[in-house]
Amino acid sequence: MMLSNLDKPLPLCVDLDGTLLRTDVTQESLLLILLKKPHFVFKILWWFIQGRAVLKQHLADYVVPVPSKLPLNYIFLEYLEEEKQKGASLYLVTAADQAPAQAIANYLGLFDEVFASDGHTNLRHEA
Repeated sequence: MMLSNLDKPLPLCVDLDGTLLRTDVTQESLLLILLKKPHFVFKILWWFIQGRAVLKQHLADYVVPVPSKLPLNYIFLEYLEEEKQKGASLYLVTAADQAPAQAIANYLGLFDEVFASDGHTNLRHEA
């Protein structure tokens, strides 16, 4: 019997901020860095002026939120786990920087690949 492409679930692209997480990684990173290094406030403004991708990468150079401490959307996470068990490929696609996105993906162990901002491209909207 020949299997059709419909027998395998479609791949799912999963957003991170406000979808998988009940927070925003960049906001969490900003809070962390300001708590640890409040004197960085002017550096942060300079990074922001250079663009969101630059800001996110520099934040990730100094702080990466601990994935186990971030508020997950557990109902959505259960759905993703069920889809993964059915054979769906899962891709984490986010405007967050690559470092925290990869850390979260590694922590959850569900995703086949991570697509994230890289310091040059802010992976948002058309990007």
